[in-house]
Amino acid sequence: MCIDDMSWTGVFPSNTFALVDHNRLLPQYEEGNPEAQVVSVVDHHEDEGLYTTSAKPRIVAAAGSCASHVAGLSPSRIPAELASLLLSAILIDTQGLKAGGKALQVDHEAAAFLLTKTSLSSSLSSTEPSPRSATLADNSADVKFVQNQTKELLERKVTVSHFTTRDLLRRDYKQYYLNLPWVNSKTAINAGLSTVPIDLKLWIPRDSKGFWSATKQWMDERELYVLGILTSFRHTNSGTGMQGKHKRQALWVVREGAEIYKASESTEDRSSMSTGESSKVNVDQLASRLWDGLEKSEVLQLKKSDFKKFSAREKDAGTLMRVRIYKQGNTDATRKTMAPIMRNILEEQADLEG
Repeated sequence: MCIDDMSWTGVFPSNTFALVDHNRLLPQYEEGNPEAQVVSVVDHHEDEGLYTTSAKPRIVAAAGSCASHVAGLSPSRIPAELASLLLSAILIDTQGLKAGGKALQVDHEAAAFLLTKTSLSSSLSSTEPSPRSATLADNSADVKFVQNQTKELLERKVTVSHFTTRDLLRRDYKQYYLNLPWVNSKTAINAGLSTVPIDLKLWIPRDSKGFWSATKQWMDERELYVLGILTSFRHTNSGTGMQGKHKRQALWVVREGAEIYKASESTEDRSSMSTGESSKVNVDQLASRLWDGLEKSEVLQLKKSDFKKFSAREKDAGTLMRVRIYKQGNTDATRKTMAPIMRNILEEQADLEG
């Protein structure tokens, strides 16, 4: 069951939370919920330094896959089905523990442990490696299985032609709560990052009538004012069947309507604003700050793209949204790289006009 499958009104129906694959609780779960408490954190993203006393365990450490940290907390008698799920996640995230890739020692240790528990293959060794740090190289059958399983998983991962635009935006999505001190000390917005395994040159024309409306609907639904759509893909040569060079793109959308004061601020605080001050964040200033910061990033190596290359026009997005498309030069920079860059750009104190 996913959080989207739940429906509730008013206060979220729980006051204890365990965070997995992220390390900051979004504000909608704390609103009107004074006893809300994060009791555990298991993550591999940038550490925001929260819940240091309440969370036990609190694991925020580097890994190719967060599933490796979960596996490290698992008992030796882990159910075979759960072992298979965790192993599959590790193989997808690390491209089969690819040498020189994202996989770290913690990923190799977790995979070696899970291989003895999985129900996916009967060819694997039946004895648990001791210690858990045994490498896959200890068993050639394990290595062959990992290679075959990874190939099938990655093929299925990029089979998304039947997905709608909304499905593609939410299938691999993370949300962030960002403060905007350059607007006002009390201003904060929701921002989202969707990772999608399809070329925008194929995606936008395929859904030419619904792409922008579905994007706006998703932003409305999640109350987003910034959305980054990060594509990662390889084209296959129809003649040879060989996969081409790995490429990345980034489509950014900034939407009008973000409030200068959070909704929870009192009427008295709102009335204290000067007469000439707008109650909304200037969307052009927000977009300009984001574009400028992204384009200056030496890590991302972004190059602005013309909308015509995507069989689209900038005005197709409508008057309420500001949009920009980039080709990403550094294809090793994933969402884990993009998220802290976005946060640093938008949470920086200095005013653009200062």
